[in-house]
Amino acid sequence: MEKSKKEILKVDAQKYPQLCWLLWDHKDKNISEEEAFYAYDKSFRFLDVERMDDGERAFFNELMHKFGSKDQKRSPHYMINFKTISAHTLHTTAILRTASLNASGWAVNRQDETRSAGPQTFGYIWDQSTGWVWMVSAPREDFSKLALKASTEPSRIVEDVRGALAHLIHECAATRVLTSEQENQLGGMLASYAGTTKVWEASDRMQSGGHFIVMNYRKSEQVTSSLLRPFIVADSNNEALAAEDLLARVEYILAMDQAKHPSWYI
Repeated sequence: MEKSKKEILKVDAQKYPQLCWLLWDHKDKNISEEEAFYAYDKSFRFLDVERMDDGERAFFNELMHKFGSKDQKRSPHYMINFKTISAHTLHTTAILRTASLNASGWAVNRQDETRSAGPQTFGYIWDQSTGWVWMVSAPREDFSKLALKASTEPSRIVEDVRGALAHLIHECAATRVLTSEQENQLGGMLASYAGTTKVWEASDRMQSGGHFIVMNYRKSEQVTSSLLRPFIVADSNNEALAAEDLLARVEYILAMDQAKHPSWYI
């Protein structure tokens, strides 16, 4: 009886343009949800996720929640909910400074000289496979607001936040020259992700500011599956970490993780 019920649950692929395109050789476009997931998964590299309309993107994410493996769910190419990104984006006026790390140290990308004197929180990203390092500073209140909002979200939105951050890191590490929109999104998702972590909660929700650092573990530029590894440096000096200090801390955490948690080192 249960089996027949499942067989009745069909979806009309013609409602979803990219799914319909993937099924070009199928006469019958009424398929099960599991068949739809298999079609997406098998041919994912041919999809243009950013051009999906809201309806198909929501359907795609729903299938991922139902049928995706743990590894698939943490791939930055999955779980991309652009409504989630827009809801967790730092406004341009909330970005005080962004910088990328090069051989000479921090290279400032953007800086608001008029607003950088108040209490700040700093965020950093280190990508394992490319060595790309990025930093953002934001008013403590703005950073905390996004982190607190994410901390109260249901688990499904939390997964979207984590997936969106992984996707953005993969995208930005590949281009290295970020647009203002990318920096707003990356800074916002970093702050939001902070609110979903145990280290943020254990660090008194960073009420005194400090440095939130995310290490993105992946073996190579071609590997899309990521493991986000956060840690916090408590500090109320209201200044960014020196480049050599940040890298030394990253190397220490990396060595510790390789020894204690080899399964994290994907």
